[in-house]
Amino acid sequence: MVDELLEFKEKLDCFNYNFRELNQDLFRCYVMQNSTISNRCISGLLKLIEQERRGETIDRSLMKSLIRMLIDLHVSFIKQIVTHLEMKRNNNLYKKDFEPSFLQSTEELYHNEGRQLIQTLELSQYLSHVERRLNEEQLRVKTYIDQSTKVQLIHIVENNLITNHIKQMLSKNFDALIDDNRFTSVALMYDLFLRIGPNGIQDLREAFGNYIKVHGRALVIDVDKDDKMVDELLEFKEKLDCFLHECFHNNEKFSNTLKDSFEYFINQRVNKPAELIAKAVDARLRTGNKEATEEELEKILDKLLILFRFIHGKDVFEAFYKKDLAKRLLVGKSASVDAEKSMLLKLKQECGNVFTSKLEGMFKDIELSKDIMTAFDQYMHGREAPGNIGMSVCVLTMGFWPTYPHVTAILPPEFCRLQEIFTTFYLSKHTGRKLQWQYTLDHCLLKGWLKEKVMIT
Repeated sequence: MVDELLEFKEKLDCFNYNFRELNQDLFRCYVMQNSTISNRCISGLLKLIEQERRGETIDRSLMKSLIRMLIDLHVSFIKQIVTHLEMKRNNNLYKKDFEPSFLQSTEELYHNEGRQLIQTLELSQYLSHVERRLNEEQLRVKTYIDQSTKVQLIHIVENNLITNHIKQMLSKNFDALIDDNRFTSVALMYDLFLRIGPNGIQDLREAFGNYIKVHGRALVIDVDKDDKMVDELLEFKEKLDCFLHECFHNNEKFSNTLKDSFEYFINQRVNKPAELIAKAVDARLRTGNKEATEEELEKILDKLLILFRFIHGKDVFEAFYKKDLAKRLLVGKSASVDAEKSMLLKLKQECGNVFTSKLEGMFKDIELSKDIMTAFDQYMHGREAPGNIGMSVCVLTMGFWPTYPHVTAILPPEFCRLQEIFTTFYLSKHTGRKLQWQYTLDHCLLKGWLKEKVMIT
């Protein structure tokens, strides 16, 4: 019947152009205003659309022509033919008869489909299905549905497949998507939620924040994994940054949620993260760390500094960092002076001069001690050293360095004599000062000759 109607109308349109409008009015009044014919035509169109939505192939060019016919068959005021019709020109069959039925059937379809599929499909599958349905309807508008219907049509799809099921989607394995690094699915969820306005994005942001708090807290409070905590925190942060960049397009509110949530969970265990971050920095800066080049070391230190920003106990970090730095400097275990100074500069930029003033003082003491020992070696030149031994002294400013317990050392007489010589030399250069010998971090190098082989202990 649909084909016959279209053929009949085309024959009428072949008449002189001056009679075209008259032909349309006659066709509408005596054919399409017949309720039986009109209802069958609309039902036929809706049935074809239903078939296409089920995946069947239909003649889209035919659909386009039929819908164009409905739009063209407007009601005009023609007293000569139908004196009782007094309607406005733009009241056409498409808007009056087809569109309401089409939108109602669409509402029913996606209402039922959404309720069923959110229960049966995995979350990633459901998201892909929603995307496919939206693309199908947009193509349908582009192909044969009138553009004036697009906004209502897309809203029905979004409302029934997205808006009505936001809570269910977020509670249905959203955490698993992040656990399994399903970047494509999470990005699709973000894009779909973005379509329905700020409420959906806010719910997604809250779910993202809750994931960070729950999973991050598990990393921090597990005492048995303290030795792995910092490395796991670095991996966790890097993973979250990837989701922020690839899925949430560096959205500022999502970025703030990440920071706030990270700061929340990392401080659930007081002081321990600060201590372990300081220890991690020490491990990277010590001699023997061959896991990275200088450039890689800088990147690692930058990542550790990001963790440092989140902790509240920065004074705890400073205490441990200061103690470890002192040991590296005094025992000569620092892997790189440049890396040490680079880290110090990072802390200074992060926390200010007050935070790093004592740490900078420690470096100054080491540099001054080198100058003092150079001068002492020159002083001892030409003099006989007691017992043919050598000595290297670091002169430290008490307020800069960690406090060490007083240790009594039993020294050989020759060494005691060398200490007296150094004390006399130093005080002659710096009057009014007092030297207090501290042996806590002292170390010695002993050489022995056995059977013409040198053994170093």
